[in-house]
Parts: sequence; structure tokens; C-alpha cells
Amino acid sequence: MTIKKMILLSILAGCLGATWITAGKMNELQQSQIHIAKQVIRFHVRANSDTAQDQEEKMLVKKQVVAYLQPLMANAHTIEEGRGILESHQEEIEKKAEQVLGQTSGRKAKVYLTREKFPVKTYGDFTFPPGEYEALRIDIGEGRGRNWWCVMYPSLCFVDEVHGIVPEESKQKLRYVLTETDYKNLKPEYHLKVVDAIKSSKWIQGLLE
Repeated sequence: MTIKKMILLSILAGCLGATWITAGKMNELQQSQIHIAKQVIRFHVRANSDTAQDQEEKMLVKKQVVAYLQPLMANAHTIEEGRGILESHQEEIEKKAEQVLGQTSGRKAKVYLTREKFPVKTYGDFTFPPGEYEALRIDIGEGRGRNWWCVMYPSLCFVDEVHGIVPEESKQKLRYVLTETDYKNLKPEYHLKVVDAIKSSKWIQGLLE
């Protein structure tokens, strides 16, 4: 690593409240994200637009779909089983979403399994690093509004949204499918914000090349 890179990383870490982030730690976090992505399925709902009505509609769809999937996903003990449940119930998921839409805007919903990039996100006790993940995605209408994210497998979608508490059962499932290092790297830390800032900034990326 060049002196310029080391100085830049030090400044970034200081600005964000961290004391220092080494190239080795960055690499560990990046590798952790890859490992974590192999063991989880995210959930992504895109609203039709950013209007208050469309954002409210998005949350109603999310609530309906999560309530439908909760008992089904409780039977998934591996990511393969989770993926199989989502694939086999894709048509039903779409119907559940459109039941809500039929009472609001009458729009259609598109449901599919995909791979896409996610920003850094915190769910209760855990902060997932930015990167590419497998996801169940629902696009409402034009799908151009702000998003709602969670983790479908293991079931962190069922976090206590009022108090931000992850059920102990969900923690144990997550611990079971991840290595101890990867599990620890999900704890909210300033270094994740540093990595996110580096990945999202073209200026910083240019200096690091």
C-alpha cells in the first residue's frame, strides 16, 4: 500500500469516528461480505414512486408478504431450502402483493429472485456490509420509488420494528450458517461506514487506484 493510500484511509477513519482501518481489515470485511452473501437471501421492495401514498402502499405490501412468508420460511434450515420455498411460492407472493394493490392503486407487482447490490443496512443488532446479494424482489408499478430492505433468510424480516430487536431464534440461525468471524463482522461498527464510503465514492476510488 502506498503512503497516499494509507494517509487517505487514516483521514477517512478519523472523520467517521474510527481510529484506523488497515488494508488487511478492509480485505477481511470484503471477504466477509462474500461469505455472508452465500448464506443469506435479502428482501427488496421498490415503491412505484416517492409520493407519500406510494410509500405507504409499499409498506402495506411488505407487511402482507412478510406475514405470508413468515410461517413458510420458518421451515427453511438452509439457504437452498429458503430459495426453494420462495421459488415455489413466487406466484402466491405476487397474488398477496396484488391483493393489497387492488385495494389501493390497482397497480401490478412483479416478483422475482435476482442478484443485486445492496447498501450497508442495519437490522436490530446486525449491520450487513454493502455488496451483491441474492434477493427476493418486488417491484410495484414503475418501481421507481424508495426501497425497503430486509433479510428474508435467515428471517431477520421479522425484527421487532418498534424496538429494533432481533428475535433470539433468528440470531441463532444466523450464527449457525455463518463462521464466527463473519458473524462478528455483522455487528455495527464504524469500519463498515468507512468501507461503504470508500466503495460509494468515485473520488476516493480514483485516489486508491
